[in-house]
Amino acid sequence: MHHAHLFAYRRANRIKVLVHDGIGILLTAPRLNQGQFVWPHPGERLPTQAHWRRRQREARLHTRCAHR
Repeated sequence: MHHAHLFAYRRANRIKVLVHDGIGILLTAPRLNQGQFVWPHPGERLPTQAHWRRRQREARLHTRCAHR
């Protein structure tokens, strides 16, 4: 089972992601040069897995069309 923990900087332009996959740990620290990471408001519903799968399919389709 995978576990992920997100840590956000106060300015919201950096996050740290710590993932444990049952075998090892991965730490990544993405940073935005412009803008901020967007977090849900307290009490706001998070997107479902179906939502993310649909977004991934759309992104793959967009990438294929752009390369033609």
